[in-house]
Amino acid sequence: MLQTRWITVHRNRFRFEAGAEELDYLVTDAAEIAMAVAVTARGRFVMVEQYKLPIEQRSLEFPAGAIDSGSALANAKRELLEEAGYGSSRWRKLGSVFADTGRSCNRIHVFACQGAERRRDPQPDRVERLCRLQVREVSPRELRGLIASGRIRSAGTLAAYALLSIRRGS
Repeated sequence: MLQTRWITVHRNRFRFEAGAEELDYLVTDAAEIAMAVAVTARGRFVMVEQYKLPIEQRSLEFPAGAIDSGSALANAKRELLEEAGYGSSRWRKLGSVFADTGRSCNRIHVFACQGAERRRDPQPDRVERLCRLQVREVSPRELRGLIASGRIRSAGTLAAYALLSIRRGS
């Protein structure tokens, strides 16, 4: 087993039925994530762009972060305020998705936020500052274009947009 502050990797063994072959596999356990799909009164999505170390390139995504303590909703609100400086009083849960069912058991809890407004300057953490986090407001048309062109590739952001689209009926 490998255990760090952010992730634990452990080996599991599964037997499909009594007397059958056993299968060894690795599982990564990471913190659950709270994500905010924030939409302003003008209908623009609040997103953050920053350099992502694992993929070694910049990525445009909905604000999200590890759930430290408290509810998933409280963490989504905190991430939106810290990363983007936005807030709202109108929230609803869109759903939860597994980040990678083939390797991990952690979930992303997705919340929609309507009427998001700028409340303060963003307060990125040390890593976000080093990775040059920037806040962007993106129109629905622009977001669809970024997704269609493959410029948005974060599975969590794509799943969150799909959940929102289904809830909206579009």
